[in-house]
Amino acid sequence: PTPTAPAGRRAPRALPRSPGVTIGEPVGSISADGRSASVVISATAESADGTRATLDAEIGARAENGGDATLRIGLGVTVADTAGLRTGSRIAFSESAGARELCPSATGRIEARGTRRLATSHLIGQRIGPADIGTVREATSTTITTRARGSLDADARLGPIPFSITVVADASFAGQVLAFFQNRARATATATASGSVDPISGQVSPTTRFSVSTRGSGGGGAAYRTTMAQLALQRTREAIGDVLQQFRATEANARNGGCTVIELSPGSGADLDPGAALDLQATLRTRELTRPAVPAPVRWSVVATRGRAAPATSTALTPTFRVTGAASGPVTAVLAVKAVSRAGISIEPWEARQSPFPRTYIHCTKKAGFDVFQQFADRFRGDPAWTFHAMDASHSPNITAPAALADLLLFVA
Repeated sequence: PTPTAPAGRRAPRALPRSPGVTIGEPVGSISADGRSASVVISATAESADGTRATLDAEIGARAENGGDATLRIGLGVTVADTAGLRTGSRIAFSESAGARELCPSATGRIEARGTRRLATSHLIGQRIGPADIGTVREATSTTITTRARGSLDADARLGPIPFSITVVADASFAGQVLAFFQNRARATATATASGSVDPISGQVSPTTRFSVSTRGSGGGGAAYRTTMAQLALQRTREAIGDVLQQFRATEANARNGGCTVIELSPGSGADLDPGAALDLQATLRTRELTRPAVPAPVRWSVVATRGRAAPATSTALTPTFRVTGAASGPVTAVLAVKAVSRAGISIEPWEARQSPFPRTYIHCTKKAGFDVFQQFADRFRGDPAWTFHAMDASHSPNITAPAALADLLLFVA
C-alpha cells in the first residue's frame, strides 16, 4: 500500500516491479593488500519464462612502482533464454598513470604520462538441446600510451608541448555455424605520433611525424585493416587533444594563483601607526606539501591603495618593501603584492592597522661605559609611533629613581 502523505507533501511513488521476475541476492567479494584493492559483485535475475540474466561488475586499483597507479573497471551482462539463445556484452577500462599534475614544478616543468585501455566484447550463440548451432564473437580494444612534457616561461605562459603517443587498435571476429562453417578475422593497427603542439592555436607543429602500420589474418582482408588504421589515427589525434586540454588546465591553475603562495612578514593585520614605517619581507613558495621556495627569476610588484610602499617593483628573490602608514587610521596601509614566476602567478592582499595601544620608550641615561640601549633610543626618538622619554637613572630605575619612575608611568598612562 502507498503510505499516506503528510499535508502539503506528495506521497512517494512505489518503485515499478516486473511481474514474475526473481532477483537473486548479490554476491560480492573484497580483496586488499598493501598495494592494491578490488571489489567484485555479481547479481542474477530470472523471469517467469525462464530467461536468466547475470550482471557482474569489478573495480580495482593498484599502486605501481615510481608513484604511478592503475585503475581498472569492468562491467558485463549475459542473458540466456529457454530457447537456447545466449547473448553477452562486456566493457573493461584500465588506466595506468602518474598523479595528474594540476601544478607545474617550482621550475615550471609539467609532465604527463600514462597508458589507457578500453576493451569491449560481444557474444551471441544458439543452442538446440545439447547441440551448439552457432556462435559469433566480436572484440575490440584500443590501448593509448602517452608521454608529454612542457614548461611555463618566466611570465607563467605555456610553451610548445612535446609529445610522443602510441595507439594500438585491435579487432577480432569469430563465427561458427554447426561444425562445418567457420570464419575468423583479426586486424591490428599501430599508430604513432611524435612532435609538439602549440598551446595557443592547438595546432601540431609541421615537423610532427605520424605513422601507422597494420597486420591481419583471416577474412576481411585489406578493408578490415584499413578500418582499424583509421580508428588508430583517430584515437591518436584525440590523445593529442587530451594532452593539450590537460596542459592548458595546469597553466590556467598556475596563472590564477592555484600553485604558488606569497608569504609576507609581518603578516596582514600588523600594527602600523599613522606616518610610521616598517619593513615587509616577501617569499614566494609553491603549494606542495613541503612548501619549497620558488627559485629565480621572480618578478615582484606592489600596489598600495592606502599608505605607501617602496620599491614598487623588484626582481630580488626575497625582496623587502618599506611600507609607510597613511596620515590617519585605523587602517593605515592596504597593499596588493604580486609575484610572477615559472611556477605561477600569485597576488596576496596585505593591510596594516593603527596600534590600539600607545607605545612609550623610556631611556635610562645613567650608564657606566658603553650604553647598548642608545641605538634603540636613537631609533624610537624620532618614530611617530612611539612616545620617547629620557630618565636620569640607571637601568634599574625602580631602585635608583623610584619616585621619578612612578610619576613618569602615571603620566604615560
